[in-house]
Amino acid sequence: MYAVAEDLLTENDLPMDLLQPIIKKTASNVRHKDIYGFQTGPAIREDLTTMKTHLDFLSDKPEYEKIYQILSDSIIKFKHQNDKL
Repeated sequence: MYAVAEDLLTENDLPMDLLQPIIKKTASNVRHKDIYGFQTGPAIREDLTTMKTHLDFLSDKPEYEKIYQILSDSIIKFKHQNDKL
């Protein structure tokens, strides 16, 4: 996922260090027992408008678009199956 992020950032003339805060926060959340409770983002909120915007941004990269869709679907499915979030 970091390689995908780096590719997208580089393509848009943005530095990889923009992701440092979220990478550090994600790594620190791993220490908690209920890791799923710390999940954030449009998929966990089922914010379909934002997800559509993200997919539109990825439309010229079908492999990344597919990854985004699979991960989002998985997050939403887990949420509904476990009724945790």
